[in-house]
Amino acid sequence: MEQKWTKSYFDEIYLHKDPWYFFSSDYEQEKYLRQIRFIKEHLRMPPNEILELGCAEGAHTLLLANKFPDAHVTGIDISTRAIKKARSNLRSYPQVNLIEADIADSFKMIKTRKFDLIIFSETVYYMGATLSVCQLFSFFTKLVKLLTKRGILCLANIIEQKHSEETILNMRPVMECYYTLLSSLAVPVHRSTYWETKKESNAIYEYQIWLFRKMN
Repeated sequence: MEQKWTKSYFDEIYLHKDPWYFFSSDYEQEKYLRQIRFIKEHLRMPPNEILELGCAEGAHTLLLANKFPDAHVTGIDISTRAIKKARSNLRSYPQVNLIEADIADSFKMIKTRKFDLIIFSETVYYMGATLSVCQLFSFFTKLVKLLTKRGILCLANIIEQKHSEETILNMRPVMECYYTLLSSLAVPVHRSTYWETKKESNAIYEYQIWLFRKMN
């Protein structure tokens, strides 16, 4: 049986249009707007360079490009189909560069760059399912090093998603482990929790938004 959470797994998901309703869901759009509101509160000035890990079809990327029009945005996703759709959705935004790559292996493509803002939302659980704790900590260490001195790392993650094959990936103790690892490498500056209904599934979900600033 093929291992889940691989490139082929995500390519199959993206056979469907907007499979997670990132473009069409009020729930998702409100979550994106909350992230940006908190980012603006904690960034000391508008970002010049933005990195989005797990950009999918570009729903949040599009919002970032509109909210920060003077910034250069780099989006990375493992799925060939997702990146192809994202390029179509963002074809009118020359300041956006989209890269097809496994996030865990993508540093060699951007290792000489620094970012004022890194978005790493709804992605960490899949990496946690395929990497050891030591490998994940090494990834987090490299990720934080990509931040500029004033840079912000932002994550939004579902907590204990019910009745899903992904439930095991985002159990509360697991998510707390990720938060602890990141807190050892960067300064936590924001943490908020929301319980909201996603009309597409008629279910209530809990998610948290985390922001970290690079240690001086």
